[in-house]
Amino acid sequence: MPERSNNIKVGLYGVASRATGLVPTQVQILFPSFINMKNQLNLVKEFHTKFKALISTNPTLIPLDRSNLRFNLMKEEVKEYKKEVENKNIEEISKELADILYAVYGTILEHGLQDKIEQIFEEVHKSNMSKDY
Repeated sequence: MPERSNNIKVGLYGVASRATGLVPTQVQILFPSFINMKNQLNLVKEFHTKFKALISTNPTLIPLDRSNLRFNLMKEEVKEYKKEVENKNIEEISKELADILYAVYGTILEHGLQDKIEQIFEEVHKSNMSKDY
């Protein structure tokens, strides 16, 4: 029978020391502090502030030229992701996924949805979980 340990730490890429044969009595999830929506939004807000990009404080529609810019930024990042998938380059895929998030978070800020997006995301999740595919 495997020996019991007090805990096994789980990070971004799974269980640390899975091969030890120890059975965890407690699993501790360790993620860097930046892995949450609010912190990521604040990082992008810092970028928007530095470059004087629009940050709305209340939910709002944005001018058509800004909407087109945001759409094109997101579309370009998705195209770059697709290219790296075709190249089978996981390092670049991970970077492109982060770029997609960065563009989406910027769009959230411009629309002033930063204080509501987590709740909206949770509602979308609940709706998706209720579906049978």
